[in-house]
Amino acid sequence: NIDPSTGRMSAGRSNQHWYQLGLKHMLRLGDTYGKTWSIHPDAPTKKIEGRTLTEIRPVCALCTSAHAKLLPDVPLVGWDVALTREKGAVLLELNISCNLFLGQYNRKQYSDFMWKYMVALEEDARAIQEAQAREAAQDADG
Repeated sequence: NIDPSTGRMSAGRSNQHWYQLGLKHMLRLGDTYGKTWSIHPDAPTKKIEGRTLTEIRPVCALCTSAHAKLLPDVPLVGWDVALTREKGAVLLELNISCNLFLGQYNRKQYSDFMWKYMVALEEDARAIQEAQAREAAQDADG
């Protein structure tokens, strides 16, 4: 994870255990679950933990702007960003079904948002059912 206010990186983690197919893997946590890396596993000379991403502000601004413009009604999106020499921060992809295992977010704020969202969905469903019942009653009468 990267602290969005400072750009400081913590040890690297993986959630590849989540991406296993089949029932036999459903409750099994892979060998990467809970494991951290202070050095990049594919580049042993690249330290992760303790490094500072000096470009954190433009990265956050890019993701915030893209989210507001492209998906304003979607509550949570995972944004993959690359830092390039030529263009600076660029979006690689977005993950609408991103998981929450390793993400950095305000869990209380997200939980409160989701609770209100689910209550609103229930209210909408109830209003639709009531309208359909009224229509059916009018059709039966008329």
